[in-house]
Amino acid sequence: MADAIEVKNYLGHWFQLGRAVIFPKSNEVVLPSPIFAGQRFSRAFEDCWQRILTSREDCYLEGTEQTLQSLLSGDWEIISCARCALPVPLSHSQIPNSLCPCVEVESWPNLELPLPRLPANQVCTLRKVQERLIRQEEGD
Repeated sequence: MADAIEVKNYLGHWFQLGRAVIFPKSNEVVLPSPIFAGQRFSRAFEDCWQRILTSREDCYLEGTEQTLQSLLSGDWEIISCARCALPVPLSHSQIPNSLCPCVEVESWPNLELPLPRLPANQVCTLRKVQERLIRQEEGD
């Protein structure tokens, strides 16, 4: 079952590849920028997320068919795409009828570029790198 955090993280990954949220009734396309602010999602991202949660209008990620509201309903699971490893929704009750949005992204997957990511605690990440280097140095 996909929970709100998984759906939010799903959007965070796809926003980094330029995929926007479509609000079809109001004819709006929303792609927050920037996506990150330090170690968390940016205010623009959070505003977009709150709009999705409170909107009475169904909306969806560009290149997909299922609404974000249906993803939050509990009938969906967020899994990794076998082709690109990015998060994609999988229904528990329906046969998948659409491909991963990565099929529409030009030159993707490109393993020479960093993959989209979630906000990271830079201090913690650097500390882990430092610890690995120390262990490697001690092992030599």
